Amino acid sequence: MPDFHFVFGEPPDEIKEELERAHDQRSMAVTAIQHDVHGFLRELSKDQLLTLRALINGMSSDPAASAFFMGIITSLLDTTFGVCPCGRNHDEELAAVAGPGDEMRVVGSEETEALVAEESPLPVIQEQAKMDEYGLDYDEDGKLFCKNCGTKYVSIEDRMLKPPGTEGCSGCIQKSKWG
Repeated sequence: MPDFHFVFGEPPDEIKEELERAHDQRSMAVTAIQHDVHGFLRELSKDQLLTLRALINGMSSDPAASAFFMGIITSLLDTTFGVCPCGRNHDEELAAVAGPGDEMRVVGSEETEALVAEESPLPVIQEQAKMDEYGLDYDEDGKLFCKNCGTKYVSIEDRMLKPPGTEGCSGCIQKSKWG
């Protein structure tokens, strides 16, 4: 039974049963409408789905409904026609680039994990260069701070929102103004 909350005590059983029936009818009606919409969308071609998605995106005045239907259409485009959410079919693009004699293969999860597990020193070098440029270092707790004034930063990117050096660090600016 649905969880009903009554203000003036518990209603008679007949009213409870009537409320349950009304609730069940509403939920069945909503489910029937959802099935009808999904059935209609499944019958559309790729071009029709792309057009409908563009129309919903451009013409809908309800952002929640727009996002809901855009998600359904995007999912159908991906699963049925292999069209990426960006709107292109990457399998066709890869086949065109690969040529007739080349073999396309899907990289398995073990190969992907092996590629991710390999650490390249390049990002570490770039990170250290950015830290030197912006005058940052890590403290004993592993948090970023300005070497000049000690102001803490969440990330290098956070500090990079302002110019490098003491003219971009809010702590250094305060220190130079007030000592």
